[in-house]
Amino acid sequence: MKNLSGLLFLVFVSVAFGQETKKPFRWGTDPTGGAPFVMQGTDGKYTGFEVELAEYLAKKLGRE
Repeated sequence: MKNLSGLLFLVFVSVAFGQETKKPFRWGTDPTGGAPFVMQGTDGKYTGFEVELAEYLAKKLGRE
């Protein structure tokens, strides 16, 4: 009985982790007065420390 309960536990855990999908990394900021942490360039793209930090964290977490 002990082996059966251990086997069932492993089956349920593997199913739970197998269904997990990686969602996009989302973050928010306020560029209206955030320099040098976040600034919006003339091309509409955001730059700055917070942008670099968010990109680094997303890469480490394996997210977009």
